[in-house]
This record gives sequence, C-alpha cells and structure tokens, in this order.
Amino acid sequence: MNEESQVTQQARKPRQSEPLENLLRELEGQVAHGQDELGATVRRLVQLTRPDLEEALSDSSNWFLEPMAFLHFSAGQRGRGLDQVFAGYMPFAAHRPTPWPARSGAEGHVYVPRLGYLATGLPSEWIEIVMEPSGQTIQSAGLTQTASNHNFRPSQLIPGTEIELLRHPVAWVERCFAEQEPGPTFDIRSTANEESKLAKAFALLRTVCPTLARLLEQVLRLVVVFRGERCNSFATTAAHGAVFLNEALGRDEIFLMEDIAHQGGHVLFTAATLDTSKLFSVSPSTPVRDWSGDARDPRSVYVALHGVFTEALMACCLDAAAAACVFAGEQEHELEGRLAFILKKLACDRRALLKPGILSSRGQFIVQAISSLCDIVSANWIPLLRTANMSNQNYNFDYGSYAALNPTPAREGRPSTNMLSDGRELEEVSRVGFGCYRTCLATPEHRRALKKALEAGCTLIDTASNYMDGRSEQLVGQVLSECPGAGAFVVTKLGYISPSSEQFLLDHGTRTEELHSISAESKYSLDVDSLIAQFKLSCRRLRKESVDAVLIHNPEHYFEGIPSGSAEGRHLALTRAFELFEDWAAEGKVRYYGVSSNSLVADWPDMLPAYLGAASTVSSSHHFRILEFPFNLLERGAARPAKSGRSLLDEARQVGLVTLGNRPLNALHGAQAFRLATYEAELTELDSEIASSVYENCVTLLSDQIRALESGHDSMDFTVMKFLRDNWSGVDHPDLVDEIFRRQFFPFVGFLWNGEPPVHVAEACSNLHRLARLHAKRRLHESALRLRGELEALGLISECAGKGLAQLACEFALHSGLDHVLVGMRSERYVEDLRGLFSASR
Repeated sequence: MNEESQVTQQARKPRQSEPLENLLRELEGQVAHGQDELGATVRRLVQLTRPDLEEALSDSSNWFLEPMAFLHFSAGQRGRGLDQVFAGYMPFAAHRPTPWPARSGAEGHVYVPRLGYLATGLPSEWIEIVMEPSGQTIQSAGLTQTASNHNFRPSQLIPGTEIELLRHPVAWVERCFAEQEPGPTFDIRSTANEESKLAKAFALLRTVCPTLARLLEQVLRLVVVFRGERCNSFATTAAHGAVFLNEALGRDEIFLMEDIAHQGGHVLFTAATLDTSKLFSVSPSTPVRDWSGDARDPRSVYVALHGVFTEALMACCLDAAAAACVFAGEQEHELEGRLAFILKKLACDRRALLKPGILSSRGQFIVQAISSLCDIVSANWIPLLRTANMSNQNYNFDYGSYAALNPTPAREGRPSTNMLSDGRELEEVSRVGFGCYRTCLATPEHRRALKKALEAGCTLIDTASNYMDGRSEQLVGQVLSECPGAGAFVVTKLGYISPSSEQFLLDHGTRTEELHSISAESKYSLDVDSLIAQFKLSCRRLRKESVDAVLIHNPEHYFEGIPSGSAEGRHLALTRAFELFEDWAAEGKVRYYGVSSNSLVADWPDMLPAYLGAASTVSSSHHFRILEFPFNLLERGAARPAKSGRSLLDEARQVGLVTLGNRPLNALHGAQAFRLATYEAELTELDSEIASSVYENCVTLLSDQIRALESGHDSMDFTVMKFLRDNWSGVDHPDLVDEIFRRQFFPFVGFLWNGEPPVHVAEACSNLHRLARLHAKRRLHESALRLRGELEALGLISECAGKGLAQLACEFALHSGLDHVLVGMRSERYVEDLRGLFSASR
C-alpha cells in the first residue's frame, strides 16, 4: 500500500461520495447530541461517586467520554480507580490526589489513559500511585524503587490521529471480551508495524471518505488490537469510544480500513440513536426472525439496523478505495472479494428491515438512504456480483476461501502468487528443528525460546493442528510475524480434531459422521471436507496463506477400527487426501506433503509402499516427500534392517524421501519412559529445606481455610490434601506434575476461596508447583545420568565431559542417517545447548 501522500495523489473523488456525505451530514448533529448525553451521564456518575474529581475536570465535558470511564462504571465500580481513569486529563499535577489507587492489568501494567503505562510486575492488583512533579509520568508509592518496577512508557497515539492504541492488557478490558463469548482467549499487543498500518488505514479513510473519517476521529478514543480465535472484532457500549480489532481476521490496510469503518460505525450509530424507540414501530428488542422467517437469525431489529448501517459504511469505503486505484495485485483481488461479500450481505439484511410494520418514519429514512447507497455501489459491480462465489464463506470474510473459488484474474504486471514466501528448500534448512509439541502462545518462555532458535539459525519448525489445542500453531504464527526475515520452513500436521477445533470444522462444511472418536478428548478425520477446514484453521493460526509442508498425523488411528481399515479402504482414503494435497501444491498453498506416524518404524514394509502407491496414483510427479517418526538412543528401529535387508532410513533415502526424527530426548523402552537430557543448571535452585518450608506453609494455608469454612471436614478428608502429604515431591515427570496441579490442585484452591485466592496464597501455591516440578526433574536427572553411563559403556555415545546428554543424543540421531531431528526446545537453555548442531553437515 502507498504512503498517505501517494494515496492522496492517486485518489480521485469517490463514486458514491454524495449519497454517503448526505447520510452522514444528516446524522452528524444527532451524533454530537448523543455524545453530549453520554458525557453528561458519566459526569453525573462522577459527581455522585467522586465530586472532587468532577470539579478538577470541569474545564471540558469532552473528557468524560473516556472509554475507560465507561468501563469503570459498567464494571460496577463505585469511584475507586477513577483517579487512574482521569489523571491523564487533568492539566496540573496538583489536581492529581497523591497517592491514589490504580488497578494493574493481567501483565502487571497500570494504565492511565492519555498518559501511559507503568510496569509493576504485579498482575491484577490494586497499587498506590503517585504523580511525578512534572505531571508527565507516574510511579508506585509502595513498591521498591527498581528499574523493572518503575518502567514507565508513555501512551502511543496512532500517527496522524488523536486516537490511542492500547499497548498492553489493562484492568477491566477483559470484561469486554467475556461479553462477546464466554471463555475466549485473546492476546492484546501493539507493535510499530501495527501502528504504521493503522495510520495508513486512517489516512486512506480520510482520502476516500473524508466526512466518515472526520466523524470517526471525533468519537473514537482508543483502538485495541488483539488476537483471538473465538472472537470477532467488536465495539461495545461498555467501552464507548473504543473499537476492538481482531488481527486474526486480517492484518493489511484493506482489512483495517474496513474494520475501522465497521466497528467505528457501531460507535457512531450508538451515539446517533440513543433513543432507539424513535426508530421503530415495534420494540427495538423484537427478534428479526419474527419478520424474516429465518429461525437461525438471533439478532434484534435494533442490532440488525446497526448491521445495515455499518455494512453500508464498509461497502462505501471499499468502493471508494477501488475507485481511487490505491491497491493492486492480490490486494485488489481481496478488496473486490470483500466488497462483493458485504454487498450480498447488505442486500439480505435491508430486505428484512424494510418489511412493513418494523420501522418508524425516522427508521425508514435511514434504511432507505442506506438502500440508495447500496444500489449505487452495486451498480458499479454488477459483473462481480453475478460471478463471485461466496458459498464457502461464513460470518467473517476469509480471503483464502474466496481465492479458492474465485481465481485471481490475470492483470498486466501482476506478480505470481503461486510461490511460498521464503523459497527455502528442505536441503537448505537446519538439521535440528524446533519441535512444537507442548508449546503454547500463552507461555512467554516458549515464545522466547522459539525467537532465540530462529536468531541462532534454526530454520525448521514442526507443529500440528492439535498441539496444545491449536495454541502451538498460534505461537509459531505470532513469533514468525515478529521475525519476518527468519525464512523458516514450517511443517504442520492434520488429522486430529482437538476440542476447540470441532465446531469450526462443523461450521466449515465438515459432517459430524466424518469425525471419528479415538479417545475421550480427541476425534480424528481424513475426509476431504475436514482436511480443508483443518488446513484453513491452521493457516489462520499460523498467520500464513501457505505452509511449506503438511503431514497426515498418525493415520493409523484412521485405519484402525473403521471400515477404511481394509487395504482398499485405506488406499481410497489416502488417494482422496493426496489428491487434495496435490491441488494445494498446484495452488501454491503447500510445497510438500507426507506422513508423521508413531507406528511407521514397525509398519513401514507394508505402509511405505501404500503411501507411495497412493501418491503415484494421484500424480506421477507427486509432492509426497516427507516421513516423520520417533528415533532416539533407545528407539533405533528405523536404522535396523528389515527382512528385505534394508532399514526404513535406507528405503527412504533410496526413493528420495526426507526423514524427520521426533522424540530424540524422550524414549519409550518397554513400558518405561526415559528422558535423554539432564538438568544441572535448573537443579541448583532446589534446596530441600526451603522446599519443605514452602510445602508446610502451603498446607497450613489450605488447612486454615478449610477450617474457616466450617464444613465439618478435616483437611485430610480431601484427596488433593492427601496427595500433597504423600506424593508432592515424588512424581516422576514434570509434565505429570503440571497435569495434576492444573486439573486438581489449582481448581481445589479456587474452590476454597470461591475463585479468588488471596495473592499470598496464590504465590505459595505457585511456588509449590515450581518446586514439585524441580523434584520431578531431579528424578529424571538422576535416571538420565545412570542411563548415560550405560550408553557410554555400550559405545553408543562418547565419554565427552564437555557435551550434555541432549547434544549427544541428537548427534547420535543425525549420525545414524536421519536428515533432521526435531527437538522440543521449550526453553532458551535447550536452544543454547543445541545451537551448534543447527548447521551440522550432512
């Protein structure tokens, strides 16, 4: 996209400018009146709860339109925290009470609108704050004077506007997300890149729809960019003046311009229509389905009217941008797809509202004006509306889906989009890859480790759609978006259906009968509709339109216990899947495909010919290229000859396949699991006396609370308490410790304190969890040292004091003939230990 000056030079007067300008001018007075009413309401609430602040703020009623003020009162607060909301608006430091209480956000930042953020290290806590004499910064009144404790960062305005961009999760904002859908996960971040793109989007709006841009900049105070898989972009009256944009739905200027018009339009329309009764002849809460006959439509008539207004704004903005010729190539194709999607949606919604008996004369004027706009814009795009295939779209427009059914037309000078972004071949990637099993976006240590690995030269990343219920792919997508020059070769895997993915698949064309249960928590599917939906979701999480390789994930689950278990059924299932993968390869969505299987080492004499036969059936020049399977010091079956005299590694090399070995540090031998790594550095933190003291303190806190509840139970009546007494330091594996604490211990603590344990209790429980993990690591460490001695005696690894067991295990795998080894480097320590192998020679 061009810079603002270039946008201005290229733009010409929008085709639909006059009707849009007339509608907005008609509403402009009502918007101003509504803003005054809303500000007066907040002012009255401040008068009732904090009259001293109302006096200090009397210079401008506009200050009472701060979104955090609406959030404060909608969250049920009664004055505490209002200093934090308004301190940035008071003209003199003397007007700011000292000290005053402020609430930190989920990451420990105290946010003062129009002033900035103070990093305290104390998440979700009330903290006493004082204002520096300059009135430009704040500091905590009661915390130790440390650099980390007093890391103040000023607020950031979107360049060219007076609108703030939220940098961190802040107090009360979480409530906005909870209102959208129960239990969504979200990640609030802002980067210089996002600031730049938002600035360009606002600049484009000012160029193509100047009146709309002016009104939006009058009513908007805050933009929150977040990423969430279960949440749409939104605006809410609970935070009037703020818009929440979900970058998971799009990240370029086209999406941002459309989404700002969409969500900002909701803010405009709310201000213009505070008295909703004037718009309808029926109750504004009347369901649309009572008039449309569509039982699936959950909206009220007022929500539907909001919808047609914002859809009209979106359509006009997109049409104006098209007329200005500011986009080209794939972005131009995306713009046309978005425009066709909105126009078709708008046509349906306005028909429902124009049925007799719903709208008052005032409401009819608005919808008729919108209809006029719709007709004018649609007239410019009749060929597109006739041919655009939207059958694979859902509530939100998805460009990948649109492009699949609506190929990009040939345009002069258009660059090819049939290539992956980095062009890196398998032969060029690092021999040790970053395995993402049990990695998660929500764990900062995992994010740091992956970044460090990329910086150190690790260029192979292996993940899967079901790892951590999709949060592993989210981690990869987030980190790669922050490291655009990494040039990573990304492998993901399809097949397993994790709990959070199932509804997405059903909403995107997968039939229930295609999902086969393989455990209490997992289902599995290789049906074509399911694979298409799985891939779409993976790409969304990875923030990519294409990936380097997709693998079928443990297909043995699909072949066992269902009709396709026969050789014929197996061949049919594989050919259907491989046909789809070949289509993706032709479209540039994948470069290679293959299989990852835990049973391949044992089954390869039968299964490898089956895989290659299916691929050859589909295409003589197929893209089946990758095999992934377990390989480590104790599980060496892939290197052992079969009856044919050749091993799996030999056979793969013979037919030109690339081998990836997983679990190099986690071995299964018989019924026992072994860890092929040691924990010298971490175990220095384990002091037995301190650990016992932490345990005793935690048990005392829980026992005292059990007695305080007067339930009639002794603390040892509870299974969790018995476990602490008997096993807290005796669990064999840190992952099992995590599972026990996550599923049993922490929910029990929450139960005792009704979901909100005091800070000192939460800290004590977290310390106990950390020490229980260290005890488990000590047991693994001791076992690994014994195993190392046995392996050295057998001559499998060298007696090298300067190398750790993890490094020796990976070297063994590579020297055995594997092309690549995938290591779960979930901490920076592992990256540092193995970085010397990233560029190992073949």
